[in-house]
Order: sequence, then structure tokens, then C-alpha cells
Amino acid sequence: MRKHAVAAGLVLLCWVGAAQAECNLRISEVRTGSILDYDPFRAGGSIGRMFVEVQNPGSTSCRGRLVLETRGSTNLAMHGPGGSLIYRLRGPQRQYVRTTGAPADGVPFVAAAGRPTSVDFQVEVNEGQMMTPGVYLDNLRLVLLDAETDQVLQEVTGERIAAEVLPRVQSNLAGTAGAFSPGATFSYMDFGILETGESQSAFLQVRANTAVRIRVSSENGGVLKHVEQPGLPSVAYTARLDGVPADMSAPIEIMRRPPVRSTGTNYEIRVTIGDVRNKFAGRYRDTVTVEIDPQ
Repeated sequence: MRKHAVAAGLVLLCWVGAAQAECNLRISEVRTGSILDYDPFRAGGSIGRMFVEVQNPGSTSCRGRLVLETRGSTNLAMHGPGGSLIYRLRGPQRQYVRTTGAPADGVPFVAAAGRPTSVDFQVEVNEGQMMTPGVYLDNLRLVLLDAETDQVLQEVTGERIAAEVLPRVQSNLAGTAGAFSPGATFSYMDFGILETGESQSAFLQVRANTAVRIRVSSENGGVLKHVEQPGLPSVAYTARLDGVPADMSAPIEIMRRPPVRSTGTNYEIRVTIGDVRNKFAGRYRDTVTVEIDPQ
């Protein structure tokens, strides 16, 4: 019997994928705009912008990630004469940006081939931070990574975020409706039936982040005039502004430095009625203006 040899062959098929294009992203420019003006009493705080321009010289789009770091801390703060002014950063998708330096905390983006891509951030300084006036600064470190491999492509240091805290003051006369106000408020001190030597007090509530000048003036030069017949003899009175005496015939000014805190402080305005003997019956009135200016 003739034996036939049987041959078996094994064909191996394999596919080799195309090599991934190298990602050569580079930060070409960082723009933070002008210094932010920060008013501690402004609702909503202050908002600024930061633009990071990334160049992709390759022929295909590339996925990158930007990590922002600040002074080895997870809290973003600008530092100045009054301490730390806290702020936050929002990324292009309006997400808040963490600053821990871990790749997962970076802001992802896609850089188109052959042209610059702008990664935009919003700088938000929260309202209600009572800080003394001056310029506050923070320096950021930007780390650019390849989003596919987490390879560090570039580090940029010393990018400045800056805000100027403005001198501001708000006031309120105790007993009036409403809260602290940067504008005018009105209050009435009603003595009822006038008696010689009678006194009443109003409290000027002031909150400010700087020294203030308080000026008090009388429309009638320190006297209560008859409302219906102003030509009749008037009723004199005296006043004390935070303990400082004044006859109100001329304006009185004092300088004060309220504690820098949201609750502010109080300054007493005390009015004492003079001699009312032999005065005509009727209503008497004066208008006193209190002006407060930051210094």
C-alpha cells in the first residue's frame, strides 16, 4: 500500500495598527487681562478672564489636558495687604477647576491641527470678602499634558492673577428700614413735646474696609425752626458725634477706622434740646446730613 504524506500548514495573519501621531502641543501665550476691580460690597463679586493659547504644529488634532497649580495648595487665593483673597476658576465647560496637580484634575481640550486653540478660564472672586484696599496677587503654574499618555509636554510658571480691592464704605442709621446701603438713608428723631435738656440718640452703623471721614451738618445751623413760621424764635440744640461735642452751628468732622468686618461698628449721634421756655407753640424741625467718605 502506498502511503501518502499529509502536510498541514498554518497561516498566521496579524494586523499592525498605525502608530499614533506624536502630540507636540505647546503653550504659546497666556493672557489674564487687566487687574480685576474688587468691591467687597458688590453683589456677585468680580469676574475676569484668563486665556491659554495652545499651538498644535501636527497634521492631526490632538487631545491635551491643562493642570493649574498654585503655591502648593488646593485653595486659590490672591495675597495682599489684608491677607488672602479667595477666588475660583471655571474651565471652558463652566466646571470649577481644582488645582492639586494630579492629571485627573486637569482641564481636557482638543487642539485642532495646524492652528492655535484657546482654552478659556473664568476668574471669580467671591463677594463679601472684607479686605483692606490694595493689590492682591497669585502666581499660577500651568502644566500641559498629552491626554492620551499623561506625558508632561510643557510647564509654564509665574502666570499672574491680580485684583485690586477698592476702598468702600456702607452705612445705615439705626431704626430705619433696610440694611447697609452705599447710598442715602433717612431717619427721624421725634422728641414729641419738647422739654429743656431732653436727649435722644441715633446710631450710625458703618462698615468699611478703610478709614472713613464722617461729616455732620445742620440745615438750620444747629437750631430747630418753627415749621409754619420759620421767623419765630428757634430752639437751640447741641450734639455729640461718637463722644465729640458740637453746637452744630458749623459742620463737624471726625476720622474713624472701623474694624474691617462685615458687621461693621456703631457711632452714636446724641442730640440734646436747649432751653424751650417762652417758645411759641407749634412744630419745630431741623435736617441733619451725615456724610461718610472712605479715605
